Amino acid sequence: MTRLNKFFLLKKYLKRNKVNIMVKTIIFDLDGTLYPEKKFAESGFRAVAEYVFKQHKISQNKVFGILFNDFKKGIRNKNFNVLLKKIGLENNNVEKLIKIYRSHYPKKIVLYPDALKFLKNNNKNFKLGLITNGHKITQTNKISALSIRKYFKAIFIATEFGDNDWEKSMASFNFLLKKIKSKPEETIYIGDNPKRDFMGAKKMGILTIRIKRKNGDCYNILANNKNKANFEVSSLISLNKIIKKIHRVK
Repeated sequence: MTRLNKFFLLKKYLKRNKVNIMVKTIIFDLDGTLYPEKKFAESGFRAVAEYVFKQHKISQNKVFGILFNDFKKGIRNKNFNVLLKKIGLENNNVEKLIKIYRSHYPKKIVLYPDALKFLKNNNKNFKLGLITNGHKITQTNKISALSIRKYFKAIFIATEFGDNDWEKSMASFNFLLKKIKSKPEETIYIGDNPKRDFMGAKKMGILTIRIKRKNGDCYNILANNKNKANFEVSSLISLNKIIKKIHRVK
C-alpha cells in the first residue's frame, strides 16, 4: 500500500470517528519498536552459552546455536528447558539460566537508525514517553545499553508497578500521561506488536500507530479488529510528515 493510500485511510478514520487531534505527546513501546528485540535475545543466549561452557565444558557455539535456532523457529518461554534436554542436562537448574539471560547487560544492542534519527530530532518538539513491560533489571539494562533516557520526559516499566496486564490495561498510560502532564487526545502511541501493544491505548482514546518494518520482529504478526492499530507506518522517518497531515485534517 502506498503512503498516499495509507494517509487516505487515516484521514477517513479521523473524520469518521470525529477525531480532532493536535499531537503534543508521543509514547513509544521499546522492544521491537525502537530496537530489534532479537538482538537482545542473541546477546542473552551468548551469555547463557558462556556460563554453560564454564560449568560443563560444552561448546559455546553449540549451545548458542541450539538456543538461537530454536528462537528463530518460534520457541519462546521454554527455550532453556529445551536446551538442557538437548545437551543432556535436563536435571540442571533452569532458573539459573533464566536469571543469567534476564540480568545480563546487552552491550551490542543499538537503536534502529530511523528510531535514533527521530528521537534525536524530536525530543524537544514533542513530549516523549516510553512504556515497556518485562522484568525490571532486564528492561533497565536495555534502556541503559541503548542510552535513551536523555530523549524521554518519562520512562515507565509497567511490571515494576504491578501492571502485569499492561497491554490491555489503561493504568500504565494513565500514569505516564499524568507524569508528563498530557492528555489522551494530544497523544499518539507507537508499538510494533498488535498482540500486546495497542488495546490499552485504544481504550483511552489514544491514536495508535504500528511500526511495521520489513523483517522486523513482529512483521508477520496478523492483527484483528480488536487489537490492530489505527494506522501503520514502515519507518519512523515519515512520522513528522504524518503528524503534520493529521494536524491539517478538519
